[in-house]
Amino acid sequence: MGAAGAAAQRLNFPVYPDRLTVRRCVAAATITLALAGSSCTFNPAALTAFFGLTPTVAPAAALLPTQTSVPPTPVPTLVAPTVTPAAAAVPDQFSIVAAEQAVLVELYERINPAVVAITVRYTRDSIGQGTGFVVDAQGHIVTNHHVVAGGGEIEIAFFGGERVRAELLGGDATTDIAVLQPARLPADVAPVVLADSELVQVGQRVVAIGSPFGLQGTLTSGIVSGLGRTLAAGAFPGSAGNGGGGFSTPDVIQTDAAINPGNSGGPLINLDGEVIGMNKAIYSESGVNSGVGFAIAANTLRRLLPDLIEKGEYQHPYLGIRSREALSLDEMETLGLPQQGGVYIVCVDASGPAAAAGLRGGSSPQSCESLEPGGDIIVAIDRRLVSGFADLLSYLVHHTRAGQIVELTVLREGTQLEFHVTLAPRP
Repeated sequence: MGAAGAAAQRLNFPVYPDRLTVRRCVAAATITLALAGSSCTFNPAALTAFFGLTPTVAPAAALLPTQTSVPPTPVPTLVAPTVTPAAAAVPDQFSIVAAEQAVLVELYERINPAVVAITVRYTRDSIGQGTGFVVDAQGHIVTNHHVVAGGGEIEIAFFGGERVRAELLGGDATTDIAVLQPARLPADVAPVVLADSELVQVGQRVVAIGSPFGLQGTLTSGIVSGLGRTLAAGAFPGSAGNGGGGFSTPDVIQTDAAINPGNSGGPLINLDGEVIGMNKAIYSESGVNSGVGFAIAANTLRRLLPDLIEKGEYQHPYLGIRSREALSLDEMETLGLPQQGGVYIVCVDASGPAAAAGLRGGSSPQSCESLEPGGDIIVAIDRRLVSGFADLLSYLVHHTRAGQIVELTVLREGTQLEFHVTLAPRP
């Protein structure tokens, strides 16, 4: 050490190494960090010897630039991020797919034995096909009315391979529901569970099981695309009229699950394995799936099935009015209607319950197709508000019977009136 170095030590100044030594230290440190980060095994002594460095172990105080009483600056440390239970529990995409796959496989194995293929033989060379499903321990099978309404011999094929004949117990053309009684039920077949369709939500995952084009046991999946649809018999392409008499079915469920010819009468099922509806029809210009399918709500099935089984028919309550599902803004302005919802009475059946109770329409019964001002607006039934015709029809189907008296709240020329109407059997 030269004179300058000795003087620096006496005055407590740091002794700085020459540039070559600094470069060797930096290079050695860089390689050491790289090797440590790659989890490689290395000999530090060999590395320092290679660069001509002599490793020393000195007290921590000797590394300080001056001998002062100022405490050393703490060395920053990296803290590992805390992983919360919620973040740790977030599944990856593959886990989600695997979980949904497991649900669908289990659901299919559990529900499919209760789903049957239906063949109706009209003549030797003419047949019709559809789907049905077992709804109770007595073996009753529900399907679409249009599948079996044409007469002919009905044959049921269970997925296990057994085939039996079945008898038509009853049917309803308006709601397109029919009930069959098979000659026998295989021992391993359990009935499906009907869901409360009022709890169904748009966006729920659903599956359909049926026999499209005669391919028994076909499963397709999708979501609930819409709720509260109202369908009249033959009201859209792909749904031929089946004798519904111009009446409508409320609370129909819309789905994008693939439904094709042969799916009619099959179940629409939620991921809990409950039937939320019975597949009825599709909207299609070509007659095949377009992503817009319709299913009769499970609550409608639940309402009609006891009467169809016991009596062979269901007697719908009849109010005796004609209305429209929706009016355009121009029509509302022309009729002078407020934009607050309700059911505008286009016309009344002159011999029906509404006319007998004093309600009036805008048009005479002889010209129900025209839209004339002056009709009553039904805003509530039994003190339940109705925003449109679908609400009124839903209440009549699910909460009333022929012979029951209902209270209608009506707006007539801005005045609110109450009417008590005795519902009649539908003619």
